[in-house]
Amino acid sequence: MKNIITQQIDGHQIITRIEGAGGLIDPEATRRRVAVEIEKTDVAKQINEQKSMMAVYARQAYQASKNHRTAKTEAEKRGFEDEYRLRHAQSKEIEKILAPLAVEYQKKFREMVTEYAVYFTPKEGEYIVEDAEAADAELKMIAATQAGRVLKKDLSEIVDNRGKVYYKKTSGEWFRFEMRKLGDTAPSGAVLDADLTDAQRLEIMEHDTKLRIAALKPAERLAERDVIIDGLAHRADAMRGKLDIQGDKDALAKARAWYDTEKGKVEAKYA
Repeated sequence: MKNIITQQIDGHQIITRIEGAGGLIDPEATRRRVAVEIEKTDVAKQINEQKSMMAVYARQAYQASKNHRTAKTEAEKRGFEDEYRLRHAQSKEIEKILAPLAVEYQKKFREMVTEYAVYFTPKEGEYIVEDAEAADAELKMIAATQAGRVLKKDLSEIVDNRGKVYYKKTSGEWFRFEMRKLGDTAPSGAVLDADLTDAQRLEIMEHDTKLRIAALKPAERLAERDVIIDGLAHRADAMRGKLDIQGDKDALAKARAWYDTEKGKVEAKYA
C-alpha cells in the first residue's frame, strides 16, 4: 500500500508526492486482525491439530501416573508406567513436529501483517491506495513534470507556468505577463523572458523606463533628470581631459558636442 499526498493549490487538488504507507499502519489493530485471519491457514490448523493430540497425550499420561499411585499389584504398576512413558514419548514427538511449524507460523504471520494491515485514518489530503494504483500515478507524475505540468488527484494534468514571465509586443508596445497560478497560460505570440533577443530586451527596457518616468511626479521627474545631466557633465569633463592628454586640439569642442547631444536625449526623455 502507498500513501498519496495531495495539496490544494489555486483551487486544484495536486498530487505532491507518493510514499510508502508503512508509517500509517495501526500495529495493535493489525495484530488483532491477523490473529483471526491466520487461524484459517493450513499451518495454523496443523499446529492446532498437533496441540490437541498433545493435550490428549498429556491427560492420558496424567491419568496413568494417577493410576500408578493407586495400583494394587506390581503388574498393574508396570502397565501404568509403560503407558506413562508411551504418552510422554508421543508428546515429545509432537514437540519435534511443532518446532518447524512454529517457524512457518511466524513467517506467515509477518507476511499477513502486510496483507491484512489496518491503517490509521490518513490526514486531510492523504489517500491510502494499492501499490498498482500508486505506480500508475507515479508514472503519470513523471510524464506531467516532463511536460511542464502537474498531476491532479483525479490523474488529469494541468499546466504549471508559475513563476514564468512572458512578453508580447502589441501596437508597438511591450506588455508583461507573469504566470502566478496553476493553469495560467501566456497569450498567443508571447515570448518567454529567457527567449528574448538582446534587441527585444533593449526595447522592453526603454519601454519600461518610459512608463516609469511617466508615473513620476513633476518634481521627481525634474530631480532625476538633473542628476542624470550632472552625471553627463562629469563624463564630458573626463572625455575632454583624456583628449587633451592625447593632444587633441578640439578636445573641448568634441566633449561639448557629445554632452549637448546626450543632454538633449535626456531632456526629451523627461519632457
